[in-house]
Amino acid sequence: MAKRFGGKVSDTIEEKVNADEPIIPDHLIIFFQAFKDLSRQRSVGFAPSCIPFLDIIQYARYYNFSDEMEEDLLYYVKGLDDHYLEILNKDAKKRQEQAKNSNVNR
Repeated sequence: MAKRFGGKVSDTIEEKVNADEPIIPDHLIIFFQAFKDLSRQRSVGFAPSCIPFLDIIQYARYYNFSDEMEEDLLYYVKGLDDHYLEILNKDAKKRQEQAKNSNVNR
């Protein structure tokens, strides 16, 4: 996500802890904030779910977004959400593989 917004993407934990916040252009901050707000609307279950489409629409209407801004909100929030879920899924697969390998080595 940080890479998309021009920030540094780190590989090690130490770099991540010491990394600067991602640089987000002013005109995109509203969409990033909406993504953070709407992330709380995910269904709870065994695997992370996407942000519901209707929740994005309700968010736009609650804050009186224009039709164009509503379309932009859908585009950016869904894009951020897809990227976020991709990262979570990669991490989950990596942990499963590590657990599988540790069980084989016993």
